[in-house]
Amino acid sequence: MLRLGRWEEAESVYVEALAMQDALPGDRRGSRATILNQLGQIALDTDDRTRAVELLRESVAIERELEAEGAGSLAIGLQSLGSALVGARELDEAEPVLLEALDLDESRLGPEHPGLSPVLSQLSALYRLRGEPGEALPYMERAIDIGRARGGDHADLAYDLTNLAQVLLELDRLDEAEAAARESVRMSRATDGPDSPFLARAILALGATFRSQERFAEATARFDAALGIAQAALPEGHSFTANIVMNRGQTFALAGDWHAAEADLLAAYEVYTAAYGLDDDRTRSIARGLARVYEDWGRPSDAERWREDAGG
Repeated sequence: MLRLGRWEEAESVYVEALAMQDALPGDRRGSRATILNQLGQIALDTDDRTRAVELLRESVAIERELEAEGAGSLAIGLQSLGSALVGARELDEAEPVLLEALDLDESRLGPEHPGLSPVLSQLSALYRLRGEPGEALPYMERAIDIGRARGGDHADLAYDLTNLAQVLLELDRLDEAEAAARESVRMSRATDGPDSPFLARAILALGATFRSQERFAEATARFDAALGIAQAALPEGHSFTANIVMNRGQTFALAGDWHAAEADLLAAYEVYTAAYGLDDDRTRSIARGLARVYEDWGRPSDAERWREDAGG
């Protein structure tokens, strides 16, 4: 249900299951931790990062108790919590959580097991978001090697190829980024389907690569395609949808289409303000983009106002 995007239906099932577990006699901690983990995943998918982190912290606390007693699935819980913390941009807290998950998984599964890919991917995302793509790349390359060793096309590898494209893009290795993004789009379309947000994510990465190559029309077409998928698949006002709009607005700005850039960046700013607040770096980044648009557009008073909103 989660990968199909049926979040409300899935949440109601897990909430009911949690209530049933709590009403039953005996030690139900393991079941409770599993259900809390699933509810945390739903909260993360539906953009409620604060609730996701809260639920997953509770799940991990239970798993730590069980791990000390020789049971539990602590590594799985840690990976989920680390992913939520990365999504919430709590990167300093996420790093030791994910490194502990990787250490546990390597000890339990071995260094080349497919089960390592999610935590490797999240560690790569963490370092990329921290502005350290050189640190991110080895984790992502390792995840890709593990994914390819499984053979054939699969959704996990498509997801990791999108991540690889993002890292390569930030390292200014544009031809390699384009190749990774194109492969991700092809594979995601085949494995996730044409209506999947995961496909939209891959198309977004390809559009961002085209923008860096100054292929603005091709970039805009990809952002339009990704936006259509995301709007149909995700709840209204989802930050991923706003991220696509923001990317399209940035592309319009580079192409000198000030009216279109203004409309997109203002729309993205509204969603980001609601999701993250005015003082979040992501929100302020859009404000800085608007300031540059108005400056280049010859509207200095508007530019100054948005520079103030961006924190100077």
